[in-house]
Amino acid sequence: MSGEVPYAGALRALTHGWEDVAAGDYALFLAPHSFDWFATFTFVDHIHPEAADKAFRVWINKLNISLYGRKWRDREPQGVKWLRGLEWQKRGVLHYHVLISGVRGAIASDWSDVWHVEMGMGFADIVLLNRDQEAVKAYVTKYVCKGGELDFSRNFERESVVDWINALSA
Repeated sequence: MSGEVPYAGALRALTHGWEDVAAGDYALFLAPHSFDWFATFTFVDHIHPEAADKAFRVWINKLNISLYGRKWRDREPQGVKWLRGLEWQKRGVLHYHVLISGVRGAIASDWSDVWHVEMGMGFADIVLLNRDQEAVKAYVTKYVCKGGELDFSRNFERESVVDWINALSA
């Protein structure tokens, strides 16, 4: 199983048609959600999108195991929840902007080191979110509307995604 949400196809169709979806629509979707971290993940060199996705999912799995134990998947919807925006840098290398929740006490700098040192990727700039929730949500939204892609963890609240898709389709 790829780890994608079952309704990702419908969502991907919407996010790939980003020019038809206003930034405000994304902002409305994100409004009821709160996140613990805002992160930017980069890659040293060009990487195929599927390989980048796999690296990100390995990192998320390591984080989940450290916080929720080896069988964290058996207890879904428990686990780290994330919303990830993909953006292409001018040099043609992708990077991710990610909103993350459910990290309860994990140390951001340690997890930045896991990405960079242990996994050998680019840098991971992970920032603890306090009061800047709306500004960060707007930031992620801006990049999706510039032609990026948006995807979610499998345990993201399904109802909110389906309701949002239905509202945009109406």
